[in-house]
Amino acid sequence: MVAGLVSGLVVLTPPDASAQAGKPRATAILVPGAGGAVPSDFLIRNRAALEQKGIATIVAQDGVAAAVARAGHPVVVIGMSKGTPTAAAGSSQADGLVLVSGMLMPGPAPLSVKAAVGSPSALPRTLIVHNPDDPCALTPASGVAAFQAWSGRAQVAWIRSGPGQGKPCGPFSGHGFAGNDAAAVAAIANFILAR
Repeated sequence: MVAGLVSGLVVLTPPDASAQAGKPRATAILVPGAGGAVPSDFLIRNRAALEQKGIATIVAQDGVAAAVARAGHPVVVIGMSKGTPTAAAGSSQADGLVLVSGMLMPGPAPLSVKAAVGSPSALPRTLIVHNPDDPCALTPASGVAAFQAWSGRAQVAWIRSGPGQGKPCGPFSGHGFAGNDAAAVAAIANFILAR
């Protein structure tokens, strides 16, 4: 669990933001994957990399819409794997949404971004970050094109990584961009800051 996580939220401000410009350039609401807000989660382990780019972070395991309202603007919601339906459901008032190794296939709301959102018109500006060789059966790369067509406007950043270690849907497999976090983080940060 992330230190300081209270009632599902913890606010983390970039350490050098006040020295650079007095405030962060943007805020990212991070919705971790199935393991929760643990250090190994892709979003949690790369939080410092986002902060170094002037992006403040709020970790939200639930209550995403409330976190968006609290953050002010610009704010982008980022969901990882099993957190993508939760991220998408709470992102309607955000300036953007990033679906990392997303659950893009049809299915019930807890397991599908489409079902959680309901309509493409409810999606803000959206980026899909996906490994074309994602080994997780719940997040196949084949779901990306269909989701992109359904959304009508989602952008895609394909990020390849090694096979990694551990479970196919785990944070250190290709599903979690094992060995290539930097490229995935760069795609996310560029999307957030290119408003």
